[in-house]
Amino acid sequence: DPPLNPLFETAQSALEKSCYLNINWKISEDATVSEAVKRMAAHDIGALAVTEAGSDVVSGIISERDYLNKVAFLKRDPKTTKVSEACTSGRANLVTVTKGNPIDRCMEKM
Repeated sequence: DPPLNPLFETAQSALEKSCYLNINWKISEDATVSEAVKRMAAHDIGALAVTEAGSDVVSGIISERDYLNKVAFLKRDPKTTKVSEACTSGRANLVTVTKGNPIDRCMEKM
């Protein structure tokens, strides 16, 4: 049998094969930027999905760039600055996929 074309995989099947499977990719908007940066550094990742306080609803994303531009550059204290103050949020800014999306569809959205 020839090897399976990787583009026929779904986001879920690719995730299950990756080293990122067990990472909690979500952080509450009420968490501090310091908490977000610590988690990103611990897992060697560049962004986390931001959720509305007390729920699992994704409302934005916080990235290394958000930290640099909205906290570090402005000399804000990451231990007191909330994720909600530094993240990129709003439906117009979010591009998402579902676990069932084929990899090629995910790549189109990137």
